[in-house]
Amino acid sequence: MKKYNVLSLFDGIAGAYEGMIRSGKSIGNYYASEIDEIAKQIAMTRHPDIIQVGDVTTLSAKDFKHIDFLSAGSPCQSISCAGNIKGITTTDGVIIKSLEHYLELKTNGAKFNSSALFWEFVRMYRGIKKYNPNLKFILENVTNKYWERYISDVLGVEAITINSSTVSGQNRDRNYWTNIPYTKVEDMGIMLSDVIPGAVSGAGYRGVPKKDWDPTRHTGFKYYPKLTIRPDGKSNCITCNGSNTAKYLTDNNLIKNITPEQAEVLQTLSMGYTDIEIITKRGEIKRISKSARFHAIGNGWTIDVVSKCFFNNL
Repeated sequence: MKKYNVLSLFDGIAGAYEGMIRSGKSIGNYYASEIDEIAKQIAMTRHPDIIQVGDVTTLSAKDFKHIDFLSAGSPCQSISCAGNIKGITTTDGVIIKSLEHYLELKTNGAKFNSSALFWEFVRMYRGIKKYNPNLKFILENVTNKYWERYISDVLGVEAITINSSTVSGQNRDRNYWTNIPYTKVEDMGIMLSDVIPGAVSGAGYRGVPKKDWDPTRHTGFKYYPKLTIRPDGKSNCITCNGSNTAKYLTDNNLIKNITPEQAEVLQTLSMGYTDIEIITKRGEIKRISKSARFHAIGNGWTIDVVSKCFFNNL
């Protein structure tokens, strides 16, 4: 069986590793580039053989010329409708036109929106491909028509939009750019009630136009969206901030919070995957908080999507 040497950029909690082993693939070396310390601790707890290589901006492609598979989920905050929607630009709004343009701006000390790290993925992909023309890759990001076209033009492949609802009880549209053959998975019919007995549908404070925000719920001058109930029996997209969107309506008409364990299952992780002891910045050992778990889960992949749709075909 082939052993894959993997470089996972913006690795998070090792979703690419999870997807590969779920697809029955054998991993040789798995290199992870990640700067979030809690995400790294989760990944290393679950997969101690991961080789952490640090910040993507410091990596050299020639050090990874033996890589077979490049995986990435570059930051979406500047593209997502839940973020600032500034795009793949400098902080003062200059759209980056090419890798050469990005490197020139970087050399000249420009500051970038977080989603501009997409170009670090491009830098590594093109650099490694010089050594391995057969390099396989996958890039995941949120759906956004303008930036979808931008990324597709740069990578030379069209985005494949998949909703995690086909393999889970969660509504989660994501784009995938890849040169791995794609298998369309028929809807498995999993509902939120299959994950949370007694749940009717997802709920939360998201997706409501500002003109419809509730003036009775406010702090100072800040108003909030109204609580909305999904009509489809699925949960809202699991995000980094579980407090606003990760709720559900029960069959006795109560609104309850989705737990980190339930969020893990909705992301098709194993229950308890993010429930670890962490070392704090002060060097103390403590149980990871619920908010930190939600942050890690929401930043990650729906494992069964990448496993069933792509990694089975590696």
